[in-house]
Amino acid sequence: MKKVRLAEYSVKSNKLSDVWKGYSFVMIADYHNNEYGICDEAVLEMIDEIHPDCIMLAGDMVVAVPGKDNSRAYRFIKALADKYTVYYGYGNHEYRLKIYPKTYGSMYREFLEHTTHKNIIRLENETAVIRRGGEHINVRGIEIDRRFYKRFGRIDMPAGYISKKVGHASKESYEILIAHNPRYFESYAQYGADLVLSGHVHGGLVRLPILGGVLSPDIRFFPKYDYGRFTSGNATMLLTGGLGAHTLKIRMFNPPEIVAVRF
Repeated sequence: MKKVRLAEYSVKSNKLSDVWKGYSFVMIADYHNNEYGICDEAVLEMIDEIHPDCIMLAGDMVVAVPGKDNSRAYRFIKALADKYTVYYGYGNHEYRLKIYPKTYGSMYREFLEHTTHKNIIRLENETAVIRRGGEHINVRGIEIDRRFYKRFGRIDMPAGYISKKVGHASKESYEILIAHNPRYFESYAQYGADLVLSGHVHGGLVRLPILGGVLSPDIRFFPKYDYGRFTSGNATMLLTGGLGAHTLKIRMFNPPEIVAVRF
């Protein structure tokens, strides 16, 4: 079993009063049905030691392969939801299960059945509100269209696209945007997100000193956004290397990880 790294970040904003001091959450992305072979029990123990207020899932917990049994992902998600409130933003794998029923048959229905839980809040272009001490923050999950995952090229995201999907960002309340694909960070920042949570790139599969991640899922070498913390204007993006892998099960100098965020 692979050893899992804990990446820790502290996030500050003038939109977060002292009410939010110490609030924390764990971000997880790209579990991919545990195809990579991590120890779920060890990950759950790591999370319990953090004592997070909630869990943020930034997509691709499952694998979109026709006939694939995603039961490992469902067990892991349920174990999280049995203890914590889980905000679930979709990645391209969940999205594909939904939009291609002829290809994936009953897999999306099974996904919905197995991830329905009183503590799971789905954010399919939806907004959830977290309240604390008379204040609140918005958590929005955007599900971008398949054209934005195109390989060997980049399609610009039209102005107003994000607002049409998830509503207008607040100028007063803190805005968290779960956006699986980090490639459009500038668009997320222009939209008004204060904190963007992303995955998808798997840390670039192989990480080299100075050069960083080597390859992105859209077959781009040395992607601009590969791993870590990025800023644009007033926005911060935390891009996790994720827990797993699929198809190319390669992670060199790039251990699987979970992310702990504290205000």
